[in-house]
Amino acid sequence: MEFRDLFVILGSFQNVLNFFVSHKLLASCQQCSRCGSNMELTETTRVNDGYMWRCTNKRCRTWLSRRSGSFFKGSNIPLSTWLHLMFLWAMQISGSKIARLTSLSKPTVIHALSELRTICSNKVLNAGIKLGGLGNTVEIDESKFGAKRKYKRGRVSAGPWVFGVVERGS
Repeated sequence: MEFRDLFVILGSFQNVLNFFVSHKLLASCQQCSRCGSNMELTETTRVNDGYMWRCTNKRCRTWLSRRSGSFFKGSNIPLSTWLHLMFLWAMQISGSKIARLTSLSKPTVIHALSELRTICSNKVLNAGIKLGGLGNTVEIDESKFGAKRKYKRGRVSAGPWVFGVVERGS
């Protein structure tokens, strides 16, 4: 996606919803958890997103957030801002710049970016990608991040261990 494509999508909220549904970040259909009936997407002013799921069973009529079942659930960030944030993150823009460009606070951006990193790392870990094999070289390295020690003096670093793995030629 290019920057001009982002502006076209951000031009209408319906385009933003369609984008998230087409990329399976929002559900295209929903079933009622109370009665099991299908739910329909209903326009409403009760929420900022403008739509909620409503049960089609006349006895039930349960309402459900448009964001239910997605990682957007519980977030007060508008969906259009989420899309903008994701685009900037994919373009490797710093968190402080993203905060300025999206008018979100730094702690909110840090939390959102942490969620995105968690989702991406879970996707990679669950993908079942195998490295190596006959004739392939795999390099593994580890580093300890935290306070720097010089000449083996001072406290031992309390930071996290980070492991990196790369397959040569990939």
